[in-house]
Amino acid sequence: MTLAVLTTVFPAAEPFLPDFVQSLHVQTDRDFTLYVGNDGLDRAEHYFEAFGDRVRLVAVRGTFAEIRQHLIRRIAADGHDMVVFADSDDRFSAERITVARSCLRTHDIVVNELVPFGLRTATTNGLLLPLLKPGRMISWRDVLDHNVFGLSNTAALTHVVLQHSDHIAAEIQAFDWALFTRALFSGASATFTEKAITFYRQHGANMGLTVERDTQTLERAVRMKSLHYHDLRGLDSSFSTRATAFSRLLTDSTAFQRYQNDIAALPPATGLWWSAARLPKESEHAAL
Repeated sequence: MTLAVLTTVFPAAEPFLPDFVQSLHVQTDRDFTLYVGNDGLDRAEHYFEAFGDRVRLVAVRGTFAEIRQHLIRRIAADGHDMVVFADSDDRFSAERITVARSCLRTHDIVVNELVPFGLRTATTNGLLLPLLKPGRMISWRDVLDHNVFGLSNTAALTHVVLQHSDHIAAEIQAFDWALFTRALFSGASATFTEKAITFYRQHGANMGLTVERDTQTLERAVRMKSLHYHDLRGLDSSFSTRATAFSRLLTDSTAFQRYQNDIAALPPATGLWWSAARLPKESEHAAL
């Protein structure tokens, strides 16, 4: 079965590309084709010359979701059976491709351990092992209120992500969350492994690992969750109830202030994507 690695490059990620490329060069399994969506980076080919005919540079434009949809379609059209998602500002343990290929022989999706590093990093421990037992099956309810599936620590069978990616609205920024939630809801099998690591770089242009609870950060997290739940509202009442609750916070300043006070009184969030924006109290009984 053939395997593709999918990433995107853009000007803000350029300082981190040498680390990214090096971590791919030292993979124990180098039998892959690298697909690079180039979103405005000059001379992007310079960073990938050493991959020779194993790299495909694709000029891309559009929203976060549209770019990923285009690249997934391209990988499927080229006949690759598996896809490993990789952010170009991160780096990976040497066995990541090997472990992903092995896991995808028995599962549709695999998520590997995530270790943050860089700017304002509060921990260097793995984020997922305390939450997910290795080898355990993951359901859509496990990611209803937070996300463990990033586009840098997941791999999947290509036909599974292709089936669901084009159903995601163009404005969705939490594309990974929407994609894998849809797949899980439709019965795809997913597992967690700690045998491979994505080192998740924190920097000024990174938007995913929300641990601060200031007004601007919390509002952004609420907006992301509102859009995500709205996009998935037709699947189950759990999504539509949450869509209503988070949307109200964006239009009612009094409710948002009360919500922010409630959040401030809670213990710190886990550090996973937008987990600081927890479910508003008034909807918990209806949604869970």
